[in-house]
Amino acid sequence: MRALAAAVVALIVNVIGAGLGPFTVGVSSDLLAPSLGPSAIRYALLVPNVIALLGAAIGFSRGARHLAPELERARE
Repeated sequence: MRALAAAVVALIVNVIGAGLGPFTVGVSSDLLAPSLGPSAIRYALLVPNVIALLGAAIGFSRGARHLAPELERARE
């Protein structure tokens, strides 16, 4: 069961990372090119990183809501 869960996680990470990552960078570069010119790719490469940081922040904040009750329940 653990191996299956690890395989599913690896599949999802690869589909998102290898599939959506380059697509997001390309679209961002195309959208930024008229205003930034040749340096648009530099800023387009930051877009997936910012999206990942926002996703992590949302995940941590949602998890933090459950932390205090879980710690209290573990102490009992």
